[in-house]
Parts: sequence; structure tokens; C-alpha cells
Amino acid sequence: MAATPYHARVAGRPRSRAVAPLVLALMVTLVAAGCAASATPTPTPAPATPTPVPTPATELPDDLCANTGADCALEAGQYLAQQFQPPIGFTLDEGWDNTAYIAGAIQLVHDNETQSIAIVSGPLDGPTGKAEAAGSTAAQFLTYLGTVRGVKVAGRTAVLVGGLPASQVDVTVGKANATLFEVPLTSGTEDPFDLRALETARVIVVDVGTARVVFIIEVFGAAKLADFVTTEVQPFLASVTFPAAP
Repeated sequence: MAATPYHARVAGRPRSRAVAPLVLALMVTLVAAGCAASATPTPTPAPATPTPVPTPATELPDDLCANTGADCALEAGQYLAQQFQPPIGFTLDEGWDNTAYIAGAIQLVHDNETQSIAIVSGPLDGPTGKAEAAGSTAAQFLTYLGTVRGVKVAGRTAVLVGGLPASQVDVTVGKANATLFEVPLTSGTEDPFDLRALETARVIVVDVGTARVVFIIEVFGAAKLADFVTTEVQPFLASVTFPAAP
């Protein structure tokens, strides 16, 4: 067997040496790829859930003073008469007292004792004791007013009270005091609502659901009704709300 020439042996060595680095590089690449494929990515933490902030309870306006039979001074601000039926809300300026507060009647009197706002609801008897003579609706009450002896009703005007359609009239008394109606009390007695001789009062009546609410605006002495209406009554009526109204 002939010997392999030297130049052939020398020529083959570089080829065999070149394969080793290639194989090594390939192994390193495969290992690196395997490591990369098997590595578990670090999960992104979920954002923290914010702590819920409790909603503060809604604070109701003040109620009127309980009916103790004495005047009760009221601070300026909003009021919600929940005992009155239907409940009624309104805003008062300084200088007002409530002298009566029951389910069917509220009496507000100014400190100067020349101005008054009365609010009544429920059954109203006639001055002769006829039960529920004033009817149960605004229209029936206005018809009833026209039958009361000793008073003249005029100036009927459509207005809004608490966002509800209402009617307004002026009631002028003759030469003698007149009883507009009587408010039945829980004690079984009657509380007459009188107007003085030659007095003019403004009466506003509104239906609130199945209830009928009457406002009687009065001035006494030298006070003028028109001035009282402009300065106090109009802002008062504009503030009136009926929370239970349908």
C-alpha cells in the first residue's frame, strides 16, 4: 500500500481543524436558544385596587321647632318640615319664628310682628262648623272662598309654587273680622283662621298629589302687603319644594 503524500496529509488538516470550531459554535447557539426558550418571564404585578372612599351621608335641612305653644326663633337657612303633610321645604331669612307646627298647619311670624305666612293642608271646615266645607282640591277651595261671608275675592292669577301650577287671589275683609275657615285639631277642637276687618291677605293654593296646600300671606298695622310680597314672600315661594310630590 503506497504511503499518502505529505502534501495531501498537510492539505487535509486544515479541513479537520475548521470543523471543530463550527461544531462548538453550533452547540453554544443551541444551548443559548434552549435556555432562552425555557426561561419563564417575570409576571407583571397587577395594579393595586384603590380603597373605596365612603360616600358621605346626605344631610337633611333642619326641621321646624316642635309645636310647644310658644314662639320658636328660627335661624336663617333651609328648612324641611317633615311633620307637615305633605312635607314641605323652604328657605328663610333672619328674623322668623314658627308659632305653630302640626301635620296640617304651619304658622311663621316675623320678629317685627307685622308679617305672617300661614300654610295649611288637610280638611278645612267652614266658619259655621260645616265639615270639610273648603273641599279637597285647589279649585274647590277657590270656589269655597267665594262663599265666605264678609270677604271679597279678586285678582286671580296663575303662579308656580314648588314647580307646580297654583292659583293666587287677594282676599279683602269688610268692616268686621271674618273667619276664612277652621282647622280641625287632633284634640277634637277647631282652630279658626280669622282675618281682621279691612285687611287684605294674599292666598295661594296648590294641589300636591292628592293633598291641597294653602298659603295665607298677611300684614298687620301700617305694613304694606305689596312691600312684604316683594321683599319676603316672593323669595320664600321661589324656595318652596315638595319632596314627596309625584
